[in-house]
Amino acid sequence: IYVIVLDVKVPQSVRMNTELAVRRGTGIIGRLTVSNIAEGNVFADPLPGTFPSGRIDVEVGDELIIPPL
Repeated sequence: IYVIVLDVKVPQSVRMNTELAVRRGTGIIGRLTVSNIAEGNVFADPLPGTFPSGRIDVEVGDELIIPPL
């Protein structure tokens, strides 16, 4: 089980169950769902099957964006 702590620059734009895409360079490497917001911390769960490599490999420096349609 993975839980990812997010560094959110604009916290008022994130709500529970918000789906976010993880962008690295010009590609989307996976998707997350915000699972908890507590004391200024935002936590997210990876969405199964959305990481093409099969590994949940979120790294420092990856960007969070609203997923493209």
